[in-house]
Amino acid sequence: MRFEGVRFAYPDGTLALEDLDLHVRPGETVALVGATGGGKSTVARLAARFYDTDAGRVLLDGVDVRDYPLATLRDRVGIVPDEPFLFSMSLHELMRDRTTIVVAHRLATIGLADRVVLIENGRAVASGTHATLLATEPRYAAVLAASGREVSA
Repeated sequence: MRFEGVRFAYPDGTLALEDLDLHVRPGETVALVGATGGGKSTVARLAARFYDTDAGRVLLDGVDVRDYPLATLRDRVGIVPDEPFLFSMSLHELMRDRTTIVVAHRLATIGLADRVVLIENGRAVASGTHATLLATEPRYAAVLAASGREVSA
């Protein structure tokens, strides 16, 4: 799945995403991390076409998601909330062998991801493993600390 130059604003004019570029490789699990209101959930909703972009495009297997019938797209794209009480199976089992974008709120979920993407003010500003981002990206550690998440690698 690829997000190319995506811009999205809510009907009230609130800008959620601005020039977002993000590539999720087939079979990869990406955890989106960021402050509340930074655009994480909007990314997931655009992937499943609960919203359409104002600019840019979202591609699935090289095809714009707007070109898929909604039922077909939603069979192929799932939104994984980070809420443990919703699942009868573990989040790890749910994500196995799938291309997955997770809006991550818990450190345990972040740890399951192949890659973590820091979303800030509607943009992907950093990407890497949890340990790498902790070591190299002060904004990542600050987001985790502000949310009360443990910040040790």
